[in-house]
Amino acid sequence: MSSFAAVADVPHHFVSLIEWDSDWSRREARYELVDGHPIMTPSESFDTVRAAWHLGHLIESATRGRLLATPTFDVLLRKDPPLIRVPDLVIVSREQTPSGNRATADAVSLVVEVLSPTTRATDLGRKRHDYGGASIPAYLLLELHPSRPTFTLLTDPVDGDYRVESAGDSVVLHIAGHEIPVHADDVFR
Repeated sequence: MSSFAAVADVPHHFVSLIEWDSDWSRREARYELVDGHPIMTPSESFDTVRAAWHLGHLIESATRGRLLATPTFDVLLRKDPPLIRVPDLVIVSREQTPSGNRATADAVSLVVEVLSPTTRATDLGRKRHDYGGASIPAYLLLELHPSRPTFTLLTDPVDGDYRVESAGDSVVLHIAGHEIPVHADDVFR
């Protein structure tokens, strides 16, 4: 992403949630709202979209639709200053299905980010603290190594950070009362 693309139409003023809802969230390009400032996010690769789709399908199937998976859906993590992130995959329970154009953090059971060279530092750093600070119960990172795809599962957020529960080519997700084993072969095809 060029520096021009990142700042080309970003306002120099604070963007409120009202302005976000009426304008920025409706644009064709994807933005996240970080401390009141819209930040353009990069386009997703084919492999990222496929991995998120496979994982979402696996979770929905394993829970017989009690958990719902939505790719690239806005999540409001904080109202003041506004913080909206767009994870690669958002998992919510059927009972807490969002209405409108975003979910609130308290409705989210799991967020998933697929690491890429352009998002790696943000996904491992700032987003880890943003999701943990919003008390989202679990954060799953997928690493698309060509030779050996891996997972890192972060859980139990305390003071804006998570504990590393497991890492490797398989993981067991404990989300919203469900236990879902996931192996790299299930997601990275």
